Amino acid sequence: MIGRASLGLLLGGALLSGCAGGMTVKSGEWPAYARDPGGMRHSPLTQINRDNVTQLELAWTYRTGELATYAGTTLASKAASRAPIC
Repeated sequence: MIGRASLGLLLGGALLSGCAGGMTVKSGEWPAYARDPGGMRHSPLTQINRDNVTQLELAWTYRTGELATYAGTTLASKAASRAPIC
């Protein structure tokens, strides 16, 4: 007899494998978060590579007008001042 925990793992694995199966992602497309149902986060594109990445330039920026502060100190400097030094 299969225990409840084993049955849950078996059913969960079957459901997850069904979600990722059958969907193929075309080269150059990123249709979902992390590119594919398996969450690979890998792009097969080769336009940007190790040889030319240093030639990239800033294309655009967006400023919300909000600057997060914590007691008069920006969050970045507050976090840096409390970071552990090993």
